[in-house]
Amino acid sequence: MRELTDLRQHILNYAKNRKVFAEYKNRKYDRRYFEEHKDEISKFKEAKKFFDTQNFENHKLPTVKQIEEEFNSVLAEKRKHGEELKKLKAENRELNIHRYNIEEILGINTEAEIEKNKESAVQKE
Repeated sequence: MRELTDLRQHILNYAKNRKVFAEYKNRKYDRRYFEEHKDEISKFKEAKKFFDTQNFENHKLPTVKQIEEEFNSVLAEKRKHGEELKKLKAENRELNIHRYNIEEILGINTEAEIEKNKESAVQKE
């Protein structure tokens, strides 16, 4: 998700600042123009550098819409896994309680170990 967010931001920076950089280039890298538009030119160069390091299919950048669709897909998958994780944590907590009760009944653990297990079960909640 972070990679998609970064890619989207670079695409937007590139698109927004392309005209400013083109003008800077047309002015033959005029120092005064650079000082006036330093942020825009820097964002453009940073985006260009990022794209040069990436391997895109057919050297074509994805559109912002494609990135947002993929981002939403990844987000939905993350939420699905988050729900599963929540269920597994609840199940684990329940199993720890049962294990604790069985160990206490059978006298497997000493009181110090029982307290330690009890504290770790509470911290996991």
